[in-house]
Formats: sequence, structure tokens, C-alpha cells
Amino acid sequence: MTVHSDQSTFGVVIPCFNCAGVLRRCVESVLASAASCPWVKGIYLVDGGSTDTTSELCQELAAHPLVHVLRHDASSASAKRNAALRQVEADFLVFTDPDCITTAEWLSAYSKAALEWSCCTGRVTPLVPGLATAIRTSSKDRTYQPRLLWRAFAFRAGSSNNLMISRDLLMQLGGFPEDLGPGTSNGVAEDTEVLYRALRAGVPIRYCAGAEVQHDHPETTEVYLLKKELYARGLSYFMFKRYRSDPATYLSFTVMMGHSLGRWLFHTMFFNRFGRIQAYRELRGRYRGLLDGAGCSVRHPAENEEETPPGGEP
Repeated sequence: MTVHSDQSTFGVVIPCFNCAGVLRRCVESVLASAASCPWVKGIYLVDGGSTDTTSELCQELAAHPLVHVLRHDASSASAKRNAALRQVEADFLVFTDPDCITTAEWLSAYSKAALEWSCCTGRVTPLVPGLATAIRTSSKDRTYQPRLLWRAFAFRAGSSNNLMISRDLLMQLGGFPEDLGPGTSNGVAEDTEVLYRALRAGVPIRYCAGAEVQHDHPETTEVYLLKKELYARGLSYFMFKRYRSDPATYLSFTVMMGHSLGRWLFHTMFFNRFGRIQAYRELRGRYRGLLDGAGCSVRHPAENEEETPPGGEP
């Protein structure tokens, strides 16, 4: 494990695309967090391709000496992050998204973790109660080890809206997969694959609970459910598309299906309609991702799609 200096530099990367309504509060929260972390080299807004006023806002925010604008016209978040990887010369890159609000302790917590760890994730809590994510939200730190069982739980380790990783390590891992994530046909799971690659490369992942961001979910309930299904589908897709030879793929799929099925049974027993539908959509997504990754052709769910889950209407 690489031990880093207590004066390692940090570059905060925010991919920007049609985010004019939320970007200012995100940048302001990062600036507040950077006030207690003197090793922050800059906050890099990777802008391009937007059809709203995001570009104008980026230029306005760049009036602050810590804020810099990088241009990359691809709408893909992975491509924007990789552009920053090539251009930002910092020891560590810290990623968040425009729809997140960081806590004041966010960067200082990561700067302490960087003394021991090359790859860290942090806590992501929803601004809207009840809209839970699949990743870990515990208030306790944890280390995901590069062994079979831990690789099977890579999907729980964290996400790209709260990730710190050594720039050298991310370069070695090949950056973010540009066929996955927001702005691609798949739309999700680019962050999980980066973490999966790290574990496969023998690098432990440290979950640092003190590095917390709040994630906004402004969408309607149906859009939220659609995203849950697409995320579940994307996870299964990339694992079976690229890592069918790894036993952790099959163990991970079994764990994810069992978790979603258990939640569906629980919410069915206690007549929680929303929880039941959410678990069903995850199950459907995971199964379709398996088929996609194995080379079978199935249609993608649409926002107006209506299918009846077992035990009740959608």
C-alpha cells in the first residue's frame, strides 16, 4: 500500500452538463470544504455540450481563484472525468457531481485518509428522505479488500459522486469506462467498474464515512424508479460483459438478486407498495443486465412502460 505525504495535492473534479440549476450550490459547498484543506490545488469544472446556461455559469464561478474551467464537449460524464485526468496535475483527484452538496469536513476527511489509502469513497446521503441508494451509507469506516468476497460487494463500496483516487492509480486503471455512465446508452455503473478494477488490481478501497456529500433527487417517483432499474441493469451488464471469467461476478450477482428479492418479500409482507415496486424494478433490471451482458437482446425500459410486478400493480 502506498503511503502519501501529508502535503499531497488535491484536484476536485465536477463534470458539468445541463446543470445550471444546481451547480452554484455544489461549487460553493466545495469551496467551503476547501477552506479547511490547504492542499486543494483547484476545483475543475469540466464543461461542454450543455443546452442551458451551464457554460455561462461555469465562467462566472471561475472568477474565484480556486475554480477553473476545462472544456470537453462530450456529454458523457466518464469522458469529462477522463479529460480532467489527463489535464489536472494533482496527486489525488476527488470527484463529485453538480447535484451534490459536500459537507465542510469532506476534503479534510479525505486528506487524512490519503496518508494511507490510494482509493477512498465517502458517505452519500439523500437530500430527500426515503430515496435510498445501493451504496454504503454507514457512519462507520470500512475497508474493502481485494479478495473474492469483497470484490463481490464492489457495488456497495461507493460511487463517482464521492470518490477520491490517486491520479497515478486511476491512470493505471485506464480511467473511467467511456461506454458506461451518464451520457452513454448504458447510463450507469462507470464508477462501480472503476472500483471493481481497483479491487481486481489488488488495491483496497477505504470507505471514509467522514467524507460525506448529500445527493439531490429532484426527479419524480417514476423517474427515480426508472433510474434504480437502469442502475441495477448496468451493474449486471458490465460484470457479465467483461468479467464472466471472474467468480466474483457470479457471487456478486447472487448477492444483489438475493438482496433485492429479500426486500421485495419484506415490503410485500408489510404492504409497503413503494418499497415493493422499487425492489421489483431492481430485480427486473438485474435480470435484464445479465441477458444484455451475455449477448442476449432485450428491450430497454421506458419511462412510460407499464408492467405488473408479482403481487400487485406497478
